[in-house]
Amino acid sequence: MSILKVGLVASIPALCGFAGGVLGGVFSDYLIKRGLSLTPARKLPIVLGMLLASTIILCNYTNNTTLVVMLMALAFFGKGFGALGWPVISDTAPKEIVGLCGGVFNVFGNVASIVTPLVIGYLVSELHSFNAALAAKQVQIGCWSALSNPISTEVLGLAGFDWLVLDGEHAPNDISTFIPQLMALKGSASAPVVRVPTNEPVIIKRLLDIGFYNFLIPFVETKEEAEQAVASTRYPPEGIRGVSVSHRANMFGTVADYFAQSNKNITILVQIESQQGVDNVDAIAATEGVDGIFVGPSDLAAALGHLGNASHPDVQKAIQHIFNRASAHGKPSGILAPVEADARRYLEWGATFVAVGSDLGVFRSATQKLADTFKK
Repeated sequence: MSILKVGLVASIPALCGFAGGVLGGVFSDYLIKRGLSLTPARKLPIVLGMLLASTIILCNYTNNTTLVVMLMALAFFGKGFGALGWPVISDTAPKEIVGLCGGVFNVFGNVASIVTPLVIGYLVSELHSFNAALAAKQVQIGCWSALSNPISTEVLGLAGFDWLVLDGEHAPNDISTFIPQLMALKGSASAPVVRVPTNEPVIIKRLLDIGFYNFLIPFVETKEEAEQAVASTRYPPEGIRGVSVSHRANMFGTVADYFAQSNKNITILVQIESQQGVDNVDAIAATEGVDGIFVGPSDLAAALGHLGNASHPDVQKAIQHIFNRASAHGKPSGILAPVEADARRYLEWGATFVAVGSDLGVFRSATQKLADTFKK
């Protein structure tokens, strides 16, 4: 969806809120004209508005974008319909301090509008709530970390990316290199996502124990493989994760409710990069516990007979198909796209989490450019 269309859709709840604000006052005045006393004439729109506004809670239980917009529009309408603060103040406050009461009313309203996004932003930052951002269909721009160095990873964390992939499949990473990188990202707003070398329970267990919560599982081709990935990250009875009472993730046994909360904090992204994976995308996306679908464009191109050419129409068609099917199941989709034009196209196609480059790629490009500047 284009930025213009997104803006138009986003304006629908606001316009409904405006309409509700006008109609709430009209309805209250109408009740008074019909002979209803002042108190119920003011209270009834407020109560009705509160009930309508509460429908926004239902947004937590659907992945249908159209339904979410409709529920938000209804809730915003209700919020406006019940916003009779000024009439209530003018009706009830002593006349000599009506202005003061109204001013205090406005101050608290403005403070709430300022504090709310700050608190939400702080919680997302501190909790590295990548999963929450994906569930909310918020676009997440990321970067690949392949240099296996805590300094370069720390620099990426300072750049402002929403998420970073610490690669354990193609980069020279292991437990001993991952731990310093996790330490380097402590306090960063960039959520660390680990790509495991293979979909194997013992490997996943060890990465959980050192503090990873967000997992990218490569080469998933079937629903059964997706289910295995999910089970590997959950303690029994929901999964098969081995139990250690003292490790880095639970601060060496000092987090009292770690076992109770751990299963709830995991993000599982499965990577589709083969023809079989494309064929089974619906079953994979429908797997409970899978939080997103990631496309591996290079391996997918090779699997489709176009090695080294992810831009081939057949590959692009398969990528768009994966995005569409993931969306149909209410799951966000993502991809690695170091070329800007590709990244923007995938975002237009509905990708939610896109890695737009890598530390290795940026380093190589910058050093080559610097050398060429003086050597040619």
